[in-house]
Amino acid sequence: MSTSHLSKVAVVLLMILELSACSKFGKFKKKTTETVATEVVEEVEETAGSEGSEMAPMEPVQVQPTDSLFLSYERTPCHGRCPIFKIRLYQSGYVTYEGINFVDYMGYYQSRIGDQAMNRLTKQIDEVQYFNFEDRYDDERLMDLPSTIFVVNHEGQKKRVIARYQAPETLIGFGLFIEQEFKGTDWKPVTHDH
Repeated sequence: MSTSHLSKVAVVLLMILELSACSKFGKFKKKTTETVATEVVEEVEETAGSEGSEMAPMEPVQVQPTDSLFLSYERTPCHGRCPIFKIRLYQSGYVTYEGINFVDYMGYYQSRIGDQAMNRLTKQIDEVQYFNFEDRYDDERLMDLPSTIFVVNHEGQKKRVIARYQAPETLIGFGLFIEQEFKGTDWKPVTHDH
């Protein structure tokens, strides 16, 4: 392994330690340090493989099992009173909510959903054939339109879709389904311990 590659790994490990320390103070709630570690290791491994066949493949860093993102749903601002929020659902059923503006819950919240809710969402992803949607539905000439941003990571596939203008009815319906699914969630405020 080259010296530059070793220095990359050292920088990555320092970043992971720093994220771990900061997460105790509530500054990084979106990803667990294990998820960050896995993503960084995968990125370094991809880089190692692309730098030449004479390099030996990196041995994976031992990390705890990750709780990877399953679904992300986000509504963005407009010039009016559009609701602005982000929902992140992880494979374990852990879910976070960030209310930004014009919503009932402002700030950061967390909760957990059960297997039945996860199964309903999985079934809906399959029914709307989510992975067949275009990556973007938009017309950049139009201003003042909010976007709905979906990310689904399911069965080895990951896809991000931005719906701003003339999105298919099935995609709009999928968004409404997600909102309805989380409407009755028992959100607990995320406290920042200092």
